[in-house]
Amino acid sequence: MTAAPERHLALQPEMKKLTGQLIAAGRIRSVQVANAFLSVPRHLFLSGFYPAAGDDRVQVQGEPPRELLDLAYSDSTVTTHRLGGGVGHSSSSQPSVMAEMLELLELRPGMRVLEIGAGTGYNSALISTITQAPVITVEATRQVADEAAAAVAANGYGDLVRVVAGDGYLGWSDGAPYDRIIVTCGIRGVAQTWFEQLAPDGFIIAPIAHGGLHPLMRIENGADGPTCHAIAMADFIVAGGPLYEGGRHTPELREVTLPAAEAARDNSVPADLPAVGGYDDLWFHLGARDGRTTKVHLPGSSSGAASCGLVTDDDTSAVLIQRGTTRLAGPAGETLATAAAAAVEEWLALGRPKLADRSSPLRSAGRPSHPIWVPTQWSNGR
Repeated sequence: MTAAPERHLALQPEMKKLTGQLIAAGRIRSVQVANAFLSVPRHLFLSGFYPAAGDDRVQVQGEPPRELLDLAYSDSTVTTHRLGGGVGHSSSSQPSVMAEMLELLELRPGMRVLEIGAGTGYNSALISTITQAPVITVEATRQVADEAAAAVAANGYGDLVRVVAGDGYLGWSDGAPYDRIIVTCGIRGVAQTWFEQLAPDGFIIAPIAHGGLHPLMRIENGADGPTCHAIAMADFIVAGGPLYEGGRHTPELREVTLPAAEAARDNSVPADLPAVGGYDDLWFHLGARDGRTTKVHLPGSSSGAASCGLVTDDDTSAVLIQRGTTRLAGPAGETLATAAAAAVEEWLALGRPKLADRSSPLRSAGRPSHPIWVPTQWSNGR
């Protein structure tokens, strides 16, 4: 396997800078993951991309444009393919999220890994750099799979990485058993076939739908059945097919923009609750307690960022704002706000349980022909 080709050694400063930022942020915590980011050039896996501000895909031929290099070596998601209406269809994930997932996999030399969602092929190259063992990466979209396979081969990783065009739900039995399975797209539940292809002491890292986002989960199949443990808030482009039974408009995926709020009232959300960490813990709790929880954008808010809220079928919403305020809209706003306040009070009474302390057994759901395993009852933490 080759490291960064000599003709791209000039980009080592950019690779070192990004790696240093990820170490400083606590996303890279091991020498193995750091060395992988230092040796695999991300931009070489981007044959086309959408600029940060632009509607047209830029095809990369010859020397990469400066804009691509700036994107590739920043902690940014790079969209590589879009569906109609500008919706992202495939991307190179944010490096901090990739680094976190690689750390969570606890990879060691010799481990066999199955990846669901090839993207550009960059992540599988990082994995193979750490394990020096076979990596199978399954991609549902033929064009994306072909581009990833070409990048993997052209950059010297084809001896270990195999890109397969197919349905990720089915995994890839020819390479089983796998020590680890990593899922790089949002899913509603875990495919039955993955458990069948997982080594007895292996586990899965996957982003499973919850409260309008896709938090990272660690899934294990023990003597008492499969369980999942929440790790951190995240969000991903969603999978198609049976991995997201119900399609893109299931309750877990609803995302609305609230019209001008009709009212506001105080709630018991602490005014000093941190936007990262504490607010994620509360968001996860609300999602565990009320299936109407989703991601809501409020026009005119100071940050413009999404908040968690409760949304009815007709998009009447109550949105929780970090600084102790609930914004209301629509005829059912007061009812929803009361339900949200009760969930907040419960979270506080429980001692503010952390997302990372939550676990749940999994139950079989979905179509009988394509069962998926979904969380059933989240614990209240330690």
